[in-house]
Amino acid sequence: MTKTYTERNFQHFILFGDNPFTETQVFSEYWDLIHKNVYKNKEELTQIINDYIPKSKSKIRITSIDNEIEFFAPNKYIFPKFYIKFR
Repeated sequence: MTKTYTERNFQHFILFGDNPFTETQVFSEYWDLIHKNVYKNKEELTQIINDYIPKSKSKIRITSIDNEIEFFAPNKYIFPKFYIKFR
């Protein structure tokens, strides 16, 4: 089983996934947060994501592995909705 993601290349990272506006509000919040900070490096963007407090009551699961940050629905463990791979 595989899933394909669209790629968006930025200076310090690649964002994999489609715009999550059809998903819960919390995914859109993080998507917008990433897009407002596309020029940040790995440490800066990771800190921004970790410090962010969503306005939505929906839950999200965020995992960091090496040079990636993945954004999952709380009950999904295989395919993230979108993810970041740092250069």
